[in-house]
Amino acid sequence: MAKIDKLKEIKSDLREVFKALLYMILALLTGIVTIIYKVLIGAIPSHVIILGGIGLVVAFLIILYALKIWDKMQTINEEMKNVK
Repeated sequence: MAKIDKLKEIKSDLREVFKALLYMILALLTGIVTIIYKVLIGAIPSHVIILGGIGLVVAFLIILYALKIWDKMQTINEEMKNVK
């Protein structure tokens, strides 16, 4: 039983990290859309679009890390099924 409890705790921690990463992705994508919109309407100089590109790269890296965490959560699910 101790192993199942430990796996549940790890899974719970990973779920919290996964949710935080999803919120970070949402915030980054919102910022990117805002930058693109403001460049299009002329409110900010066009060279600021570089920040949008950097944001896209960061969002992509965060998505990759979130997928890695998702895979780890699935592995923990399989381990929990095998322990029971």
